[in-house]
Amino acid sequence: MTDKFEEVTKRAALFQSDSVHGDFGGTISVETGGEEIIINGNRIRLIYAQKPEDIDYTSFGIQNAKVIDNTGV
Repeated sequence: MTDKFEEVTKRAALFQSDSVHGDFGGTISVETGGEEIIINGNRIRLIYAQKPEDIDYTSFGIQNAKVIDNTGV
């Protein structure tokens, strides 16, 4: 994987200007450590793994996780 900050910055840019939905009207920023995208003040943590079942969500303080898979697999 590339640098986390670079990867998250790319994902934020894709969200900001979508080819189907157009430009997002809110605010988007990337946390300096490259762990989170902040959209309209809401922090979205990015967790990387090969398979969702490889992640111990409770170690992140997450109960009843909602998983968004954007791998295209």
